[in-house]
Amino acid sequence: MAPNIFVTGATGYIGGDALYELMRQHSNDYQVAALVRNSEKGAQVASQYPSIRLVYGDLDSAETLHEEAKKADVVLHCASADHVVAAEALTSGLAAHAPESPGYIIHTSGTGILMFADMERQLFGESSSKIYDDWEGVGEVTSIPDFAPHRNVDKIILAASGANVKPAIVCPPTIYGPGRGPGNQRSHQVPELSRCTLQKGHGIQVGAGKTFWTNVHVNDLSHVFVALVEAAVAGGGKASWGNEGYYFTENGEHVWGDIARLVAGAAHKQGFIASSEVKVLPNEEIEGLCKAGTLLWGANSRCRAVRARKLLGWSPKGISLERDITDTVAAEANLRGLVQHYAAKVAGGEHFEHSRPSPSSINMPQDIHHFSPPQTQHYQGYSRSHQSPGSLSSTASGYGYSYPETATQRTPSAGPPQAYPGVPPASPTLSGCRRGNPRGALSRIPMESYTANAHRQVSDHNVSPGFRFPQTSPPQGESVAGASPLGRRKMKHLTCWYWHDKGDCVYPEDRCLYTHSYVGTQRIADAPVQKQPGSKS
Repeated sequence: MAPNIFVTGATGYIGGDALYELMRQHSNDYQVAALVRNSEKGAQVASQYPSIRLVYGDLDSAETLHEEAKKADVVLHCASADHVVAAEALTSGLAAHAPESPGYIIHTSGTGILMFADMERQLFGESSSKIYDDWEGVGEVTSIPDFAPHRNVDKIILAASGANVKPAIVCPPTIYGPGRGPGNQRSHQVPELSRCTLQKGHGIQVGAGKTFWTNVHVNDLSHVFVALVEAAVAGGGKASWGNEGYYFTENGEHVWGDIARLVAGAAHKQGFIASSEVKVLPNEEIEGLCKAGTLLWGANSRCRAVRARKLLGWSPKGISLERDITDTVAAEANLRGLVQHYAAKVAGGEHFEHSRPSPSSINMPQDIHHFSPPQTQHYQGYSRSHQSPGSLSSTASGYGYSYPETATQRTPSAGPPQAYPGVPPASPTLSGCRRGNPRGALSRIPMESYTANAHRQVSDHNVSPGFRFPQTSPPQGESVAGASPLGRRKMKHLTCWYWHDKGDCVYPEDRCLYTHSYVGTQRIADAPVQKQPGSKS
């Protein structure tokens, strides 16, 4: 009999992406049930995963959670890090399992739990040298003060450990990148910083801006969840459970002052704010802009993810947080209608620089990692299914905090390929490597707009293996099917790799096969096999 997996948070950012990865790898191996609040949420899940059994209820539906946990071999709890009733109901249901077939629970906490020292001192914006780890220092992590965020629910999960219940806690830091789930695909910390930057018209910073946090791409985080589910199904596998089953999931570290400058710079380069200035705001004003913003951007949370790497073979491959910021800012602007405002400026004759920062200027790794697009194509700010148009969920929860609903951008309905509302047309007059393209990061032509054999027509730049072109016709006016001055097919929907990673290209933009502006996530050409075009040697 196939193992029974019960998932909470299926339409949330974390749980939705974890569910996507779980179904991608094991749709035929596991019987999956998902908790959904109402028929609207249920429809979102069912449209993407028809085989999933829907369980209607919420985190206060204690009896429902208890019964589902009794039936499940593994509970993947991604809905909340702070809901006591849900934690108690799930662990009590798992306790009904026999010792020879224990129930497993994988609970989602968050490294906000490590902010307790700065919270106690009420010191925000300053750096800290304290770094926690989940291997040699796991005992310190599981015994921090009770007033720390998420600590009360962590204790409930860990206290359930015994012959009948095998718990593990996954503790993600700042999460970034577009989710792939059926509902909300928006993270919290960096999108909220971007929103506040756009709202204020300048960058914002807590105190001296020296605070450290670690970070992880949401796709990499999902691999940890799936690895733990696989271990649980195998009777525990090589994973740790109980008091030592605590997993940090970081893949890098950032300073919030640096991120504030990158966000402001990206917003300025895309024409959404007048300058890239970053201002220090009083804590009270920060809290007025974003609930718990003083903590999220001003309290230290430093850790090292040793356990997942050692025991699960976890090897994160996501692009860096810094590389994701341009897309995040553009998505927030799109959600708030600034794209149309920008288009009006362009129509009035104003042009903006859309050059992406070079890797050296923001200390990012030189290697590029691409994630294969899911069956449902998702982009930050909008999504589109191969069967029918979709939209983003209007709510999200991260680190136990909730925030208001935001407007969503729906994709065009079925019909001829078209640009998204507010996207200005390409200008035939702009040329040269650093002039920029008024479409810039906002062009975002749907992936459905290009032919499946387009990448086979190009000899010098190769599209990433994970980049798929559905079989549809190119939009009228696009240059995919037209010959370039170099006698080859153009790929103007992809960013030139030389322009993006090397900071220069020997060809002006009107002669290069690719655009010299940033056109969005997963839209960068791979490093070419040949040196031409673009190289200087």
